[in-house]
Amino acid sequence: MFDTALFLIFPLILAFAAFYDLFSYTIPNWLSYVLVAGFVVAAPAFAIGWEAVGYHFLTSFAVLAVGFGLFAFGFAGGGDVKIASATALWLGPTQIMPYLVYAALFGGVLSLFIIILRTVPVPLAVNNIGWVSRLANPKNGVPYGIALSASAFCVYPATIWFQALA
Repeated sequence: MFDTALFLIFPLILAFAAFYDLFSYTIPNWLSYVLVAGFVVAAPAFAIGWEAVGYHFLTSFAVLAVGFGLFAFGFAGGGDVKIASATALWLGPTQIMPYLVYAALFGGVLSLFIIILRTVPVPLAVNNIGWVSRLANPKNGVPYGIALSASAFCVYPATIWFQALA
């Protein structure tokens, strides 16, 4: 039961992150904190070795460092960088590249969808909804947390967490 609860932390928090980003264009810090805390509890519970835990933290720090550079140049949001780094902690070095490839693909599809949305007139009845007007506003960016969460869902079955449950 405890293993199942720990196993579900990752996808539940990422689902919350996607919805927060869609509806408010923010990803609260507490979601990233819960992912990190969940990893710290889950790693010993799933008997993940110290060496593997170290590699997971190195992967997370690498994503954070690159993400910080992207944030500094205005290419990524702060919440996106933090949630990507916390996600990398769970995925580790073996799944980080597939995660980033999926994130780029899903991010491209999401960006194209938003570009199309911004070129067609949005009905006033729908445009009065806050999150819809934010998506339709060309001055706003892309809620990339959606793409980051979707890509994490794609690679999660290939992680050590699934192997530990088998």
